[in-house]
Amino acid sequence: MVSNEYFKQQLKRGQEIEEKTIKLIENKFNVKCIKRQDETNYKTVLYDFQTDDGITYEVKGDFRSVKTGNFFIEFIGYGKLSGINITKADKHILKSGYKYYIIKTEILKTLIRTDTKNKFPTRYTRDRTTGGFLIPIDIIKNNCEFILNA
Repeated sequence: MVSNEYFKQQLKRGQEIEEKTIKLIENKFNVKCIKRQDETNYKTVLYDFQTDDGITYEVKGDFRSVKTGNFFIEFIGYGKLSGINITKADKHILKSGYKYYIIKTEILKTLIRTDTKNKFPTRYTRDRTTGGFLIPIDIIKNNCEFILNA
């Protein structure tokens, strides 16, 4: 089981990535963040943030992706559908090192749905609480709208 301290550490790390990502999106596309998911609305706001142009984003920082060459795209957590299965985000921002890959969520879902050759293996976290697809960065790169550098 995940320790409470480890969870808090990961949450803080994720929030820092979201903050930096929001600033990056605001500056690059001349928009403002108008709504964010937080501990009071996380069950109803199924994306990380929304900008004033109406676009919603899910942000995922994958710290191992630089080494593995894959993004971990969550689909189940603690025995319930999660991640890609429940998000209402228009776009995903997948961070690997200093690069931010912006891909439409529907394209990401289509890539997963049409993976009939099982090129996207599934893996689980050490404690087996979270499962995800491993999608090569090159596939994301070839299907994304933008790549931003921090």
